[in-house]
Amino acid sequence: MKTIIMKFGGTSMADSETIRQCADRVRATESHACRVVTVVSAMAGVTDTLLELAEAAAAGNRAAKHTLLGSLRARHERTADELGSAGAVHQILDRLETLVSGIAAVGELTPRSRDAVAAFGELLSAQMMVSVVDGHAVSGSEAGITTDDCFG
Repeated sequence: MKTIIMKFGGTSMADSETIRQCADRVRATESHACRVVTVVSAMAGVTDTLLELAEAAAAGNRAAKHTLLGSLRARHERTADELGSAGAVHQILDRLETLVSGIAAVGELTPRSRDAVAAFGELLSAQMMVSVVDGHAVSGSEAGITTDDCFG
């Protein structure tokens, strides 16, 4: 069986409608006796917002942290509700909030913690895509991808 890798960028993952369109493409390709591996980016603009959130937390800017986290939460929860994946997305957002609170508590943003915050965009998008295509998500290590400790 042939394997096809389909990668969808941020504009393709911008909202519930575009995510559904991507899922339709995945399903149409699978129906041609191909195994499809789907890779998704964060929703359009989310990575920049996540990095801004991490910086605000490290700087002790509670108002910006609260505003940015709230906007990320509202956007992803709305999209997830429209796609039927709200439960898992809530859990991921809770983990993000815990991480950002830890950064704020120590007042330091290391390259490792910056990378961890930035990764939440893809985690959220992957969960939403999985719910629409009725698939399952795998982590990078489960997919055989390894990294080193050279963060940033």
